Amino acid sequence: MALTPAGRAALDAVDALLDWQLYLVCDNLSPHKKAEITDWCQANEVELVFTPSNASWLNWIEREFTALRYFTLDGSDYPSHTAQERAIARYLRWRTSEPIPNAASPSTPRSADPITYPTLLDEALVVCV
Repeated sequence: MALTPAGRAALDAVDALLDWQLYLVCDNLSPHKKAEITDWCQANEVELVFTPSNASWLNWIEREFTALRYFTLDGSDYPSHTAQERAIARYLRWRTSEPIPNAASPSTPRSADPITYPTLLDEALVVCV
């Protein structure tokens, strides 16, 4: 997987806007470590910072994916892909209707208690057929 022209343009645009050191936090996916990526970062004074292996809970998006899976996919038996897509879309609309600041939802390791929220609107759990 190479850095696409759109990806390069996005990185160039971000780099052009900043006057300070840019740190790009990545997981340990091997394409992030390709020479084309690391060479561009070095040439543009962008430092790649990799999360530790087996520490996906440090990545904020992983927390969101865990909650999405917990509320829409675990134990489900949707009659079609369309029904599953609707359930996921409904959850995402509910979840983003009142965003929770990251400071209020600290990351926890997967070995901790399952992700739960104080309240979950019933419509987030409705299965669309």
